[in-house]
Amino acid sequence: TIIKTLLENPKLIDTVLDYIDDRHFSFHKDEFLLLLKQKSDHPKLISILLNSDIKTYTEEELKNELLIFLIKYYEQELKNIVKSKDISFQEKSFKIRKYKDIISRLKRGELAIYE
Repeated sequence: TIIKTLLENPKLIDTVLDYIDDRHFSFHKDEFLLLLKQKSDHPKLISILLNSDIKTYTEEELKNELLIFLIKYYEQELKNIVKSKDISFQEKSFKIRKYKDIISRLKRGELAIYE
């Protein structure tokens, strides 16, 4: 739905790119990259546009969806960090605190740029 909204309302792309990029997508990453490359005639994007089951958001609904999208993303990142054995304890502790703080702020409705 984020992708369809951006296809139908390209002026929102810069707003969305302030908060997310392709690394945030587990699914539909290819479609997001096609959108950014302005390949709106690509069959994958055309199928999204033509699918009436996919909702298009208003700007306010899009911001709310971005909050939900980012919460899910950072919750998954938090799970991955907790399970990770490839980073030091200090780095793991830092990232756990960082992601918990980001999730908390997102749940309060703070849509901000998080690195």
